[in-house]
Amino acid sequence: MLCFLHEGFGRTSCFPRANKRVIMKHRILFCVLTALTLTAFSWTGFTAERKASVAVLDFESIGTEDHLGKAVSEIMRTALIGNPDYRVVERAQISKALAEQKFQKSGLIDDKSAVEIGKILGADLIIVGSVVKIGNAYTINSRLIDIKTGEAKLGKNVT
Repeated sequence: MLCFLHEGFGRTSCFPRANKRVIMKHRILFCVLTALTLTAFSWTGFTAERKASVAVLDFESIGTEDHLGKAVSEIMRTALIGNPDYRVVERAQISKALAEQKFQKSGLIDDKSAVEIGKILGADLIIVGSVVKIGNAYTINSRLIDIKTGEAKLGKNVT
């Protein structure tokens, strides 16, 4: 079993029967996602006096196991919690809002629905996305949406 520590986050991940190459890919993916997320929020115009409230919806999994989308969104939430400039809406609150408003938990939530959910949660920004597997390649797509305007402020993908 191989394990590594996520530096700065105090979390350890272990991979049974994983090789060093797989672990390195996971570590690089984690670093890229964290950098993209933090960079995106630096472009939104929120100042240190007022923390931006951010909700990260569970990502959709396309062509892969359902848990991968949830795992990627959880990594993003954890990375944002470590940043003192943002207030992160907890996953339990998001699930409750989805259930109360009868949004489909398992289907794709479009940008309009995401804005509605963000308003219900009192969030300033919301992140939506997907994890797509084509052949042996994985791509993570994400969009940062401003709740007030409904505008996608940033869209990124990582392969």
